[in-house]
Amino acid sequence: MKQRCTIIAFIITFAGLEAGLIASAHGPQPFYIFPANEFNKEPVSDEELSRYVYASLSIHLIQEGMQENMWTTADEKGIKPADVYRFLSNMQAGRDLSSFEISDSESGQLLDMWDIIQRQMLDLQEMIILAIEATGLRMSRFEEIYEKVHAEPGFHQKALSLLHEKIDFSASSPDRQMFELVKPILEEVGRSEVTPDFPEYIHHVVSPGDTYWEIAEMYLGNPDLWISLLEENITRSPNPANLLPGLQIRIPVDDLIFSPKALMEADEKFQIVKKIFPVEDFPFKSFAYLNQQLELRAGISIYVTLSQVRQQINANRHLREELYQAPDFLAVLIPPKNANEPGDENTTGVAIDNMVIDETRTPFGSDFYDRFRNQLDIPEHPGGFFIRVVERPVPGRGSQMAIEVNYEVIYQFQLQPGYEQVIEIADAAAQGLNRYLSDYDESTTEYY
Repeated sequence: MKQRCTIIAFIITFAGLEAGLIASAHGPQPFYIFPANEFNKEPVSDEELSRYVYASLSIHLIQEGMQENMWTTADEKGIKPADVYRFLSNMQAGRDLSSFEISDSESGQLLDMWDIIQRQMLDLQEMIILAIEATGLRMSRFEEIYEKVHAEPGFHQKALSLLHEKIDFSASSPDRQMFELVKPILEEVGRSEVTPDFPEYIHHVVSPGDTYWEIAEMYLGNPDLWISLLEENITRSPNPANLLPGLQIRIPVDDLIFSPKALMEADEKFQIVKKIFPVEDFPFKSFAYLNQQLELRAGISIYVTLSQVRQQINANRHLREELYQAPDFLAVLIPPKNANEPGDENTTGVAIDNMVIDETRTPFGSDFYDRFRNQLDIPEHPGGFFIRVVERPVPGRGSQMAIEVNYEVIYQFQLQPGYEQVIEIADAAAQGLNRYLSDYDESTTEYY
């Protein structure tokens, strides 16, 4: 990784002028200030909020890509997610590898994996910054909008509404929509690097006796460039022969003969990322979630009766006592709607709409979904049900099917091509799920 600079943020105001960085042989050292509105917390415009949402979607995809990369790296090294999870748990607790009953070679693999994860987390932070800046927002402004989204319910709702206007989360593949929407941002991330922020202009504060000629020589290195300064400031000082003391002369940073002080150094941007995102816990939570889901799915088979549903839940109770939540950076940036916020209570007594998502990928998987959906009889429930039918094709072995209710895996089974078999399994799955949903509150309270 590239070496990062020391954290420095300079905000120079009219009340506290600071000496310039170069000396002039033809007069006093220049005094200048940065634009007065660089760090002011101005009202957030609709355009800025839209950019914030685009940055949030980009960060979500970057996070998912990084998770997949971590898991793939472990798989390529032949390391089980459970071992990485245990290893990271020990690292978090400050313990060594003595608690592991593993060989020296396995210990070396885990330590090598740890080094890789550390580098990946630095890459993740860098990509987050680049995604934000690719939308045209500075990190300081992004942080201000983030704080506003979390502090003001009305503004949070506005951000949430804008998010759902751009992405249909009920569609079969919302991530594909996100990718198409933010593809230019992700492409920009791939060819950029984190750099300090500089202002577009600095301002010279006129002292008695100053002239455009002297100011041009002082800042631009050539007194003959005074005309360009006049053109830049024509509305402020149309009379070049009469520069009033205290007047602020705007000077483009690109034309300076020296580098101005940075508004924000690169390392400070990384500090903002660490403050907003749970980057330090990201590997641990990712592998904890993955390991838990793998263990849950390994012990789950298709259910046809509610008693079998309960039996399976009890068998995996030790896993469900502490349900790990997968890292979700999108929810960090734009939290889901809080049901306790004013105006959000469901006072009508009408159940929230249910949602059934088709994520099948093969023709026989689609046949299963169609039959399953037709046989499904979803009861009313105050919170509604979010049901996903997920298909993962396995070459040579049909497909691995999973049915989730409110993000929890309820069924998992193999599905082979063959219409009669598909219909039989779809009917059994629908029958079992109907019974499970009819007693949902009891089963989730008593058995989870």
